[in-house]
Amino acid sequence: KHFDIRDWGSGNIGFANVKRVLGWKVSLPVLVADTFKAFLPVLVAKLYLGEPWGIVCLIAAGIGHAWSLYFFIAEGKFGGGKSVATLFGGILALQPMLALAVLCFFLAVLVVFQYLSLASITASVFALFFSFLLRLGTVWNLALMVVALMLLYTHRRNIGRLIQGTEPKFNEKRGAHDSNEEAVVAFVVHPLDFSDFSQSRLSGWIPKLISKRILSERTVNRLLTKGAVM
Repeated sequence: KHFDIRDWGSGNIGFANVKRVLGWKVSLPVLVADTFKAFLPVLVAKLYLGEPWGIVCLIAAGIGHAWSLYFFIAEGKFGGGKSVATLFGGILALQPMLALAVLCFFLAVLVVFQYLSLASITASVFALFFSFLLRLGTVWNLALMVVALMLLYTHRRNIGRLIQGTEPKFNEKRGAHDSNEEAVVAFVVHPLDFSDFSQSRLSGWIPKLISKRILSERTVNRLLTKGAVM
């Protein structure tokens, strides 16, 4: 379509944002490509090197999708997607039954709540639970724990929007790719007082912890500087 998808919608390069901005026709090839970029190499690793190397390849594919070397080489900084489809493709190559169970759970959450991010996060946690249930072993338990932590990290902003109630639903449309309209936005910048954090559900816990002396104002300032608190 001759434009950078990162300038539209959520700015993500994955299936969900492409679907919201451009629709199914363009997003389905993205979904297939993201899935097979892990499915094929993981399957090859499993067949020729064994399942442990397949698991290593699965984790590597997820990391490579979320923090792409292509963007680092081209632009000097890492970028990528959320790795949901990629990690699913790798699990599908190694444990088809587990992948099917996770997919069913994912679709159920998506149908009920209409949030793709919520379905992805809860499905990753469910995969870990199902691994214990099926007794897949310590290696799989550790691998799926890494997968769950990875998806929690790549969805950290989505989690904040879910808490605040601003997360877009799956079928919600975002900025059209052929629009030439510009949005002009003005901000009033003023120093924050710690009591201001109580205005948001995401940060409402901060003044309470400060008042109970569980957190110091100095610690909160450090968190803000590091970007850990939104």
